[in-house]
Amino acid sequence: MKVIRWETAALSLAVALLGARAGLADETAEQPTVRFTSAEVYVAGKLTTQPWETVPGAPTEVLPPGITPSPEQFAPYYADSCPAGGCPTTGGIAQPGGTCPGGCDLCSQSSRFLDVGFWVAGGATLNPDDPVSNYNGPLTFNDRVGGQLNQLYLYLAHEADNDGCGLAVGGRVDLMYGTDARFSQALGLEDNWNNRRFYHLAMPQLYAEVALNNLRVKMGHYYTILGYESVMAPQNFFYSHAYTMQYGEPFTHTGMLASYDATQTLTLHGGFDRGWDNWEDNNDDLSFLGGISWDGGCGSTAAFTVTLGDEASRLEPIIHDDRYVHSLVISQKLDDRTTYVFQHDLGHQNHGLAPGQDAEWYGINQYLLYRMNCCWSAGARFEWFRDDDGGRVRGLGEGNPIADEQFAGNFYALSLGMNYRPTDRITFRPEVRYDWFVGNGTALPFNDGTKDEQFTAAMDAIWKY
Repeated sequence: MKVIRWETAALSLAVALLGARAGLADETAEQPTVRFTSAEVYVAGKLTTQPWETVPGAPTEVLPPGITPSPEQFAPYYADSCPAGGCPTTGGIAQPGGTCPGGCDLCSQSSRFLDVGFWVAGGATLNPDDPVSNYNGPLTFNDRVGGQLNQLYLYLAHEADNDGCGLAVGGRVDLMYGTDARFSQALGLEDNWNNRRFYHLAMPQLYAEVALNNLRVKMGHYYTILGYESVMAPQNFFYSHAYTMQYGEPFTHTGMLASYDATQTLTLHGGFDRGWDNWEDNNDDLSFLGGISWDGGCGSTAAFTVTLGDEASRLEPIIHDDRYVHSLVISQKLDDRTTYVFQHDLGHQNHGLAPGQDAEWYGINQYLLYRMNCCWSAGARFEWFRDDDGGRVRGLGEGNPIADEQFAGNFYALSLGMNYRPTDRITFRPEVRYDWFVGNGTALPFNDGTKDEQFTAAMDAIWKY
């Protein structure tokens, strides 16, 4: 978190005080103004001093004449600068006491040994087609018409934080109950726990972590590093999810993943695991997961990640062959309020559909996110996802009429939404979404297999503790 403390030049204060005294004798005398000359700013955990004019959003003057600035009273906090792993961005300039104008609470950091987090996420989706099955075609997470409790989520974590020097040990465990748990389960783990149709329990993360100087190693069960969107609801702008996330990428891995900070801006990742969403491997071959991520500061980040290994064919699960996927995600802050995100994924699997039939998929996602003020944000997402051979997109969920269909062709989706955060604990995410499909065959993905387009309106709420 950036913490701003004011330094006021002694000469400026002296002039201000003299001016204030002069004002007692002559009320019409011009009052000098106390101006800040510099600011101490914590950037990436290091204290730096920079000219006040360069501090984003800095007012030219905030104190009446003759008043000495006090950090406890006047130091503002920038809520959009919470460090990675901290509270989610709320945006805007917060006032003393940790609140933004309009009553939005500012996130706070804790140095407790054990970090405990909990949230509840649930929402409802309207579909004018009113499908008999109540399924919104191949959409997932908000896959049902009507209301659903998506996530009761609990995590306990101790970060292996050594500030880049020495040895540190940590770990994390996540538990999730709700309708979203159906989509993030691992073979050989949660499939042994659940027998209900919609509400399941999942453990998407259970790992130990060791940090030694610039090297960190996870060992256990953890979320993938591919892609942009996340299973964890508070980390996403939209309630609904992209086809790329559900059908083009893994959710979890079980194995070992190392991350090495090669420079202050560049991190290398590499490790081996049991493949896509596997607790117990369905073959004897390990898969590779790795990549490179870059953080150039000023809201510029990029990541290129890859996974490669043997995975099951869709129509012949006993057949396993090489599956390769890469994901490129570039995020650029265009100004103090606007962020643009570009994502490109490409995947290929030998015999991915059936013996002798390879599967290939690729696409582009684009996000434009605009922070209107401390409480309100607006966003747009446009996706093109190509399931070239009909090996990826399908109807998930028991009783979904399109579960066995193959949709070779192009899926398009345009989503428009808002985020409203009255406090740092509560987020409302209304959105409207239009999907359409241009295919190579006769199968149709929407309204129980009868239409090539679909409109949905949805909203959920997230409460964090």
